[in-house]
Amino acid sequence: MSLQIFLIISSFLFNVYLESEWLEIGESINRAGLNRFLTSETRLQIQNLIIKNNFDEKPQSLEKLKNNLFLIKDGGIMGNISLKPLPIELQQYWNKVYHDYVIFEKTISGMSNVDPENISNFQILIDESSTNLIESSDNLVFKITMFLEKLHTMLIKLQIVLLFVNTLVHILMIYLIFLILNKDAEEKIKLERFATIGKIGSIIVHDLRNSLTVIKGSVDILKIQKTDVDDKFKKNQFKKIDDSINKMKYLTSDILDYTRVTELHKEEFVFSEIIQKSLDEITIPNEIIIKLPSNDYKITADKIKLQTVVFNLIKNSIDAIGDKGTITMNLKKNFGFFIFSITDSGKNSVMNQSKIFTPLYTTKQGGTGLGLASCKRIMEQHGGEITVSTHPTIFTIFIPRK
Repeated sequence: MSLQIFLIISSFLFNVYLESEWLEIGESINRAGLNRFLTSETRLQIQNLIIKNNFDEKPQSLEKLKNNLFLIKDGGIMGNISLKPLPIELQQYWNKVYHDYVIFEKTISGMSNVDPENISNFQILIDESSTNLIESSDNLVFKITMFLEKLHTMLIKLQIVLLFVNTLVHILMIYLIFLILNKDAEEKIKLERFATIGKIGSIIVHDLRNSLTVIKGSVDILKIQKTDVDDKFKKNQFKKIDDSINKMKYLTSDILDYTRVTELHKEEFVFSEIIQKSLDEITIPNEIIIKLPSNDYKITADKIKLQTVVFNLIKNSIDAIGDKGTITMNLKKNFGFFIFSITDSGKNSVMNQSKIFTPLYTTKQGGTGLGLASCKRIMEQHGGEITVSTHPTIFTIFIPRK
Protein backbone atom coordinates (compact mmCIF):
# COMPACT_ATOMS: atom_id res chain seq x y z
CA MET A 1 0.00 0.00 0.00
CA SER A 2 2.79 2.45 0.95
CA LEU A 3 4.59 1.61 -2.31
CA GLN A 4 1.49 2.43 -4.32
CA ILE A 5 0.96 5.72 -2.48
CA PHE A 6 4.62 6.63 -3.04
CA LEU A 7 4.35 5.86 -6.76
CA ILE A 8 1.16 7.86 -7.16
CA ILE A 9 2.54 10.91 -5.32
CA SER A 10 5.95 10.78 -7.02
CA SER A 11 4.41 10.31 -10.48
CA PHE A 12 2.01 13.20 -9.88
CA LEU A 13 4.80 15.53 -8.69
CA PHE A 14 7.10 14.57 -11.55
CA ASN A 15 4.32 15.10 -14.08
CA VAL A 16 3.58 18.52 -12.59
CA TYR A 17 7.30 19.37 -12.74
CA LEU A 18 7.64 18.34 -16.39
CA GLU A 19 4.46 20.12 -17.43
CA SER A 20 5.49 23.36 -15.68
CA GLU A 21 8.94 23.02 -17.24
CA TRP A 22 7.32 22.53 -20.65
CA LEU A 23 5.05 25.56 -20.23
CA GLU A 24 7.77 27.89 -18.91
CA ILE A 25 10.32 26.94 -21.56
CA GLY A 26 7.53 27.17 -24.12
CA GLU A 27 7.26 30.89 -23.25
CA SER A 28 10.90 31.20 -24.35
CA ILE A 29 9.74 30.45 -27.91
CA ASN A 30 7.61 33.58 -27.86
CA ARG A 31 10.51 35.64 -26.52
CA ALA A 32 12.90 34.16 -29.11
CA GLY A 33 10.36 34.92 -31.83
CA LEU A 34 10.25 38.52 -30.58
CA ASN A 35 13.91 38.87 -31.59
CA ARG A 36 12.88 38.81 -35.26
CA PHE A 37 10.34 41.58 -34.71
CA LEU A 38 12.73 43.75 -32.64
CA THR A 39 15.53 43.27 -35.18
CA SER A 40 13.23 44.27 -38.05
CA GLU A 41 11.94 47.24 -36.03
CA THR A 42 15.52 48.35 -35.31
CA ARG A 43 16.36 48.16 -39.00
CA LEU A 44 13.34 50.30 -39.90
CA GLN A 45 14.24 52.87 -37.24
CA ILE A 46 17.76 53.09 -38.71
CA GLN A 47 16.27 53.70 -42.16
CA ASN A 48 14.18 56.55 -40.74
CA LEU A 49 17.23 58.06 -39.03
CA ILE A 50 19.17 57.90 -42.31
CA ILE A 51 16.34 59.61 -44.15
CA LYS A 52 16.33 62.36 -41.50
CA ASN A 53 20.15 62.58 -41.68
CA ASN A 54 20.23 61.88 -37.96
CA PHE A 55 23.34 59.71 -37.63
CA ASP A 56 24.00 60.27 -33.91
CA GLU A 57 20.82 58.82 -32.41
CA LYS A 58 20.52 55.10 -31.61
CA PRO A 59 17.32 53.11 -32.25
CA GLN A 60 15.23 52.60 -29.06
CA SER A 61 14.36 49.02 -29.99
CA LEU A 62 18.06 48.00 -29.88
CA GLU A 63 18.10 48.12 -26.07
CA LYS A 64 14.82 46.15 -25.97
CA LEU A 65 16.42 43.54 -28.22
CA LYS A 66 19.41 43.20 -25.89
CA ASN A 67 17.21 42.92 -22.77
CA ASN A 68 15.05 40.33 -24.51
CA LEU A 69 18.13 38.22 -25.34
CA PHE A 70 19.30 38.12 -21.72
CA LEU A 71 15.78 37.41 -20.50
CA ILE A 72 15.73 34.32 -22.75
CA LYS A 73 19.10 33.16 -21.42
CA ASP A 74 18.82 33.89 -17.68
CA GLY A 75 15.08 33.68 -17.19
CA GLY A 76 13.01 36.07 -15.14
CA ILE A 77 9.58 37.61 -14.82
CA MET A 78 7.94 39.73 -17.52
CA GLY A 79 4.61 41.04 -16.26
CA ASN A 80 2.69 37.97 -15.06
CA ILE A 81 4.83 35.56 -17.09
CA SER A 82 7.72 33.63 -15.55
CA LEU A 83 10.54 32.33 -17.73
CA LYS A 84 12.94 29.49 -16.89
CA PRO A 85 16.64 29.95 -17.64
CA LEU A 86 17.52 28.47 -21.00
CA PRO A 87 18.56 24.77 -20.70
CA ILE A 88 22.28 24.09 -21.07
CA GLU A 89 21.80 22.10 -24.28
CA LEU A 90 20.32 25.24 -25.94
CA GLN A 91 23.01 27.66 -24.75
CA GLN A 92 25.18 27.20 -27.86
CA TYR A 93 22.33 28.38 -30.11
CA TRP A 94 21.73 31.41 -27.90
CA ASN A 95 25.48 32.20 -28.09
CA LYS A 96 25.19 32.34 -31.89
CA VAL A 97 22.25 34.75 -31.61
CA TYR A 98 24.16 36.94 -29.19
CA HIS A 99 27.26 36.87 -31.41
CA ASP A 100 25.15 38.11 -34.34
CA TYR A 101 23.57 40.74 -32.08
CA VAL A 102 27.02 42.08 -31.08
CA ILE A 103 27.95 42.44 -34.77
CA PHE A 104 24.60 44.12 -35.46
CA GLU A 105 25.12 46.55 -32.55
CA LYS A 106 28.70 47.40 -33.63
CA THR A 107 27.48 48.07 -37.15
CA ILE A 108 24.83 50.44 -35.79
CA SER A 109 27.39 52.14 -33.50
CA GLY A 110 29.48 53.04 -36.56
CA MET A 111 26.61 54.99 -38.10
CA SER A 112 27.82 58.34 -36.67
CA ASN A 113 31.08 57.98 -38.59
CA VAL A 114 29.52 57.06 -41.92
CA ASP A 115 30.28 59.30 -44.91
CA PRO A 116 26.94 60.35 -46.46
CA GLU A 117 28.34 59.38 -49.83
CA ASN A 118 28.88 55.81 -48.59
CA ILE A 119 25.48 55.50 -46.90
CA SER A 120 24.43 52.80 -49.34
CA ASN A 121 27.32 50.54 -48.21
CA PHE A 122 26.32 51.13 -44.60
CA GLN A 123 22.75 50.10 -45.38
CA ILE A 124 24.05 46.91 -46.97
CA LEU A 125 26.03 46.11 -43.77
CA ILE A 126 22.93 46.79 -41.66
CA ASP A 127 20.82 44.49 -43.88
CA GLU A 128 23.41 41.70 -43.74
CA SER A 129 23.95 41.85 -39.97
CA SER A 130 20.20 42.10 -39.27
CA THR A 131 19.48 39.18 -41.63
CA ASN A 132 22.10 37.05 -39.84
CA LEU A 133 20.59 37.97 -36.48
CA ILE A 134 17.08 37.10 -37.69
CA GLU A 135 18.27 33.74 -39.09
CA SER A 136 20.10 32.80 -35.88
CA SER A 137 17.03 33.87 -33.85
CA ASP A 138 14.77 31.74 -36.05
CA ASN A 139 17.18 28.83 -35.57
CA LEU A 140 16.97 29.32 -31.78
CA VAL A 141 13.17 29.22 -32.02
CA PHE A 142 13.42 25.97 -33.99
CA LYS A 143 15.84 24.39 -31.45
CA ILE A 144 13.65 25.38 -28.50
CA THR A 145 10.65 23.90 -30.32
CA MET A 146 12.52 20.62 -30.89
CA PHE A 147 13.61 20.56 -27.26
CA LEU A 148 10.00 20.96 -26.14
CA GLU A 149 8.89 18.21 -28.53
CA LYS A 150 11.50 15.96 -26.97
CA LEU A 151 10.34 16.96 -23.47
CA HIS A 152 6.72 16.36 -24.44
CA THR A 153 7.57 12.92 -25.84
CA MET A 154 9.42 12.10 -22.61
CA LEU A 155 6.38 13.23 -20.63
CA ILE A 156 4.08 10.94 -22.61
CA LYS A 157 6.47 8.00 -22.23
CA LEU A 158 6.76 8.65 -18.51
CA GLN A 159 2.99 8.72 -18.14
CA ILE A 160 2.73 5.41 -19.99
CA VAL A 161 5.44 3.86 -17.78
CA LEU A 162 3.82 5.17 -14.60
CA LEU A 163 0.45 3.89 -15.77
CA PHE A 164 2.01 0.48 -16.41
CA VAL A 165 3.78 0.49 -13.01
CA ASN A 166 0.64 1.56 -11.18
CA THR A 167 -1.34 -1.15 -12.96
CA LEU A 168 1.34 -3.69 -12.05
CA VAL A 169 1.28 -2.56 -8.41
CA HIS A 170 -2.52 -2.88 -8.40
CA ILE A 171 -2.31 -6.41 -9.79
CA LEU A 172 0.42 -7.28 -7.28
CA MET A 173 -1.65 -5.91 -4.41
CA ILE A 174 -4.69 -7.89 -5.52
CA TYR A 175 -2.54 -11.02 -5.78
CA LEU A 176 -1.03 -10.44 -2.31
CA ILE A 177 -4.47 -9.83 -0.81
CA PHE A 178 -5.70 -13.02 -2.47
CA LEU A 179 -2.73 -14.97 -1.04
CA ILE A 180 -3.27 -13.55 2.44
CA LEU A 181 -7.00 -14.26 2.40
CA ASN A 182 -6.43 -17.70 0.90
CA LYS A 183 -3.77 -18.49 3.49
CA ASP A 184 -6.02 -17.29 6.30
CA ALA A 185 -8.85 -19.43 4.94
CA GLU A 186 -6.57 -22.47 4.68
CA GLU A 187 -5.24 -21.91 8.20
CA LYS A 188 -8.78 -21.55 9.52
CA ILE A 189 -9.90 -24.75 7.79
CA LYS A 190 -6.78 -26.54 9.03
CA LEU A 191 -7.31 -25.37 12.62
CA GLU A 192 -10.97 -26.37 12.50
CA ARG A 193 -9.98 -29.77 11.10
CA PHE A 194 -7.34 -30.30 13.79
CA ALA A 195 -9.78 -29.21 16.48
CA THR A 196 -12.29 -31.75 15.19
CA ILE A 197 -9.60 -34.43 15.06
CA GLY A 198 -8.62 -33.54 18.61
CA LYS A 199 -12.14 -33.71 20.02
CA ILE A 200 -13.30 -36.82 18.20
CA GLY A 201 -9.90 -38.54 18.22
CA SER A 202 -9.31 -38.17 21.95
CA ILE A 203 -12.72 -39.69 22.75
CA ILE A 204 -12.42 -42.58 20.30
CA VAL A 205 -8.79 -43.33 21.09
CA HIS A 206 -9.40 -43.31 24.84
CA ASP A 207 -12.21 -45.89 24.55
CA LEU A 208 -10.25 -47.88 21.98
CA ARG A 209 -7.21 -48.12 24.23
CA ASN A 210 -9.36 -49.41 27.09
CA SER A 211 -10.69 -52.16 24.82
CA LEU A 212 -7.17 -52.98 23.60
CA THR A 213 -5.98 -53.28 27.19
CA VAL A 214 -8.71 -55.82 27.90
CA ILE A 215 -7.86 -57.79 24.73
CA LYS A 216 -4.15 -57.68 25.51
CA GLY A 217 -4.74 -58.92 29.07
CA SER A 218 -6.97 -61.75 27.91
CA VAL A 219 -4.46 -62.86 25.26
CA ASP A 220 -1.63 -62.83 27.81
CA ILE A 221 -3.64 -65.07 30.13
CA LEU A 222 -4.38 -67.53 27.30
CA LYS A 223 -0.68 -67.63 26.35
CA ILE A 224 0.27 -68.67 29.90
CA GLN A 225 -1.77 -71.86 29.61
CA LYS A 226 0.59 -74.70 28.63
CA THR A 227 -1.88 -76.39 26.34
CA ASP A 228 -2.07 -73.28 24.21
CA VAL A 229 1.65 -72.64 24.23
CA ASP A 230 2.45 -76.07 22.80
CA ASP A 231 0.16 -75.54 19.85
CA LYS A 232 2.20 -73.93 16.99
CA PHE A 233 -0.90 -72.79 15.20
CA LYS A 234 -2.14 -70.97 18.28
CA LYS A 235 1.32 -69.45 18.83
CA ASN A 236 1.18 -68.03 15.33
CA GLN A 237 -2.28 -66.61 15.92
CA PHE A 238 -1.25 -65.09 19.24
CA LYS A 239 1.67 -63.39 17.49
CA LYS A 240 -0.65 -61.90 14.89
CA ILE A 241 -2.94 -60.62 17.64
CA ASP A 242 0.04 -59.11 19.50
CA ASP A 243 1.34 -57.39 16.36
CA SER A 244 -2.08 -55.94 15.58
CA ILE A 245 -2.55 -54.72 19.15
CA ASN A 246 0.90 -53.11 19.14
CA LYS A 247 0.17 -51.38 15.83
CA MET A 248 -3.15 -50.07 17.12
CA LYS A 249 -1.48 -48.87 20.32
CA TYR A 250 1.16 -47.09 18.25
CA LEU A 251 -1.44 -45.34 16.09
CA THR A 252 -3.63 -44.36 19.03
CA SER A 253 -0.57 -43.05 20.89
CA ASP A 254 0.19 -40.74 17.97
CA ILE A 255 -3.29 -39.24 18.11
CA LEU A 256 -3.28 -38.88 21.89
CA ASP A 257 0.20 -37.34 21.93
CA TYR A 258 -0.84 -34.75 19.36
CA THR A 259 -4.24 -33.86 20.85
CA ARG A 260 -3.08 -33.82 24.45
CA VAL A 261 -1.58 -30.43 25.37
CA THR A 262 -0.08 -30.37 28.88
CA GLU A 263 2.50 -28.33 30.70
CA LEU A 264 6.09 -29.50 30.95
CA HIS A 265 7.14 -31.32 34.12
CA LYS A 266 10.89 -31.08 34.02
CA GLU A 267 13.20 -33.34 35.99
CA GLU A 268 16.83 -34.38 35.83
CA PHE A 269 17.62 -37.79 34.35
CA VAL A 270 20.23 -39.65 32.32
CA PHE A 271 19.48 -39.57 28.60
CA SER A 272 20.26 -43.28 28.14
CA GLU A 273 17.23 -44.08 30.32
CA ILE A 274 14.71 -42.85 27.76
CA ILE A 275 16.60 -44.54 24.90
CA GLN A 276 16.51 -47.89 26.71
CA LYS A 277 12.88 -47.51 27.74
CA SER A 278 11.89 -46.69 24.15
CA LEU A 279 13.77 -49.76 22.85
CA ASP A 280 12.01 -51.95 25.44
CA GLU A 281 8.61 -50.84 24.14
CA ILE A 282 9.39 -51.57 20.48
CA THR A 283 9.61 -54.94 18.76
CA ILE A 284 12.96 -54.88 16.96
CA PRO A 285 13.61 -57.38 14.13
CA ASN A 286 16.54 -59.70 14.82
CA GLU A 287 18.60 -58.47 11.86
CA ILE A 288 18.44 -54.79 12.76
CA ILE A 289 21.57 -53.64 14.59
CA ILE A 290 21.16 -50.82 17.10
CA LYS A 291 24.29 -48.75 17.80
CA LEU A 292 23.83 -46.76 20.99
CA PRO A 293 25.53 -43.40 21.68
CA SER A 294 29.04 -43.61 23.11
CA ASN A 295 28.30 -40.58 25.33
CA ASP A 296 25.72 -40.10 28.04
CA TYR A 297 24.66 -36.94 29.85
CA LYS A 298 22.35 -35.82 32.60
CA ILE A 299 19.68 -33.54 31.16
CA THR A 300 16.75 -31.58 32.53
CA ALA A 301 13.52 -31.99 30.56
CA ASP A 302 10.04 -33.51 30.63
CA LYS A 303 11.04 -37.17 30.72
CA ILE A 304 7.75 -38.61 29.45
CA LYS A 305 7.40 -36.17 26.56
CA LEU A 306 11.03 -36.47 25.51
CA GLN A 307 10.73 -40.26 25.54
CA THR A 308 7.74 -39.87 23.19
CA VAL A 309 10.06 -38.05 20.76
CA VAL A 310 12.84 -40.66 21.00
CA PHE A 311 10.31 -43.51 20.70
CA ASN A 312 8.84 -41.98 17.51
CA LEU A 313 12.25 -41.47 15.92
CA ILE A 314 13.39 -45.06 16.65
CA LYS A 315 10.07 -46.48 15.43
CA ASN A 316 10.30 -44.43 12.20
CA SER A 317 13.84 -45.69 11.59
CA ILE A 318 12.77 -49.31 12.06
CA ASP A 319 9.82 -48.80 9.67
CA ALA A 320 12.19 -47.23 7.10
CA ILE A 321 14.71 -50.10 7.33
CA GLY A 322 12.31 -53.04 7.26
CA ASP A 323 13.80 -56.35 8.42
CA LYS A 324 17.54 -55.76 8.07
CA GLY A 325 19.82 -52.78 8.58
CA THR A 326 21.53 -50.51 11.08
CA ILE A 327 20.36 -47.69 13.33
CA THR A 328 23.09 -45.42 14.65
CA MET A 329 22.50 -43.02 17.54
CA ASN A 330 24.77 -40.17 18.61
CA LEU A 331 24.64 -37.84 21.56
CA LYS A 332 26.85 -34.78 22.02
CA LYS A 333 26.66 -31.31 23.47
CA ASN A 334 27.72 -27.80 22.58
CA PHE A 335 27.50 -24.52 24.44
CA GLY A 336 23.71 -24.30 24.41
CA PHE A 337 22.26 -27.71 23.51
CA PHE A 338 22.40 -31.47 23.93
CA ILE A 339 22.23 -32.84 20.38
CA PHE A 340 20.75 -36.30 19.78
CA SER A 341 20.73 -37.73 16.25
CA ILE A 342 19.50 -41.02 14.85
CA THR A 343 20.61 -42.33 11.44
CA ASP A 344 19.12 -45.33 9.65
CA SER A 345 20.38 -47.38 6.73
CA GLY A 346 16.95 -47.65 5.14
CA LYS A 347 16.13 -46.48 1.64
CA ASN A 348 15.33 -42.78 1.51
CA SER A 349 11.60 -42.49 1.13
CA VAL A 350 10.18 -39.75 -1.05
CA MET A 351 9.60 -37.03 1.53
CA ASN A 352 8.93 -33.33 1.42
CA GLN A 353 11.31 -31.94 4.04
CA SER A 354 9.33 -28.71 4.32
CA LYS A 355 6.13 -30.65 5.18
CA ILE A 356 7.43 -33.66 7.08
CA PHE A 357 6.62 -32.09 10.47
CA THR A 358 3.21 -30.84 9.27
CA PRO A 359 0.19 -32.59 10.88
CA LEU A 360 -1.41 -35.31 8.71
CA TYR A 361 1.56 -35.46 6.31
CA THR A 362 2.96 -39.00 6.09
CA THR A 363 4.93 -41.18 3.67
CA LYS A 364 3.89 -44.43 5.39
CA GLN A 365 0.84 -46.48 4.53
CA GLY A 366 -1.37 -46.65 7.58
CA GLY A 367 0.43 -43.78 9.29
CA THR A 368 -1.47 -40.98 11.02
CA GLY A 369 0.90 -38.17 10.05
CA LEU A 370 0.80 -36.94 13.65
CA GLY A 371 3.90 -38.58 15.14
CA LEU A 372 6.54 -36.17 13.84
CA ALA A 373 4.14 -33.23 14.30
CA SER A 374 3.93 -34.18 17.98
CA CYS A 375 7.74 -34.41 18.14
CA LYS A 376 8.07 -30.92 16.68
CA ARG A 377 5.59 -29.46 19.14
CA ILE A 378 7.28 -31.14 22.11
CA MET A 379 10.70 -29.85 21.07
CA GLU A 380 9.36 -26.32 20.56
CA GLN A 381 7.69 -26.55 23.97
CA HIS A 382 11.15 -27.28 25.42
CA GLY A 383 12.65 -24.33 23.50
CA GLY A 384 14.52 -26.76 21.25
CA GLU A 385 14.26 -27.92 17.66
CA ILE A 386 13.97 -31.01 15.47
CA THR A 387 15.46 -31.27 11.97
CA VAL A 388 15.78 -33.86 9.22
CA SER A 389 18.29 -34.44 6.43
CA THR A 390 18.48 -37.12 3.75
CA HIS A 391 21.09 -39.36 2.09
CA PRO A 392 21.18 -40.96 4.64
CA THR A 393 18.09 -40.05 6.64
CA ILE A 394 19.13 -38.32 9.87
CA PHE A 395 16.73 -36.92 12.44
CA THR A 396 18.30 -34.56 14.97
CA ILE A 397 16.84 -33.02 18.11
CA PHE A 398 18.31 -30.06 20.00
CA ILE A 399 17.55 -30.03 23.72
CA PRO A 400 18.41 -26.83 25.62
CA ARG A 401 20.99 -27.41 28.33
CA LYS A 402 19.27 -24.97 30.66
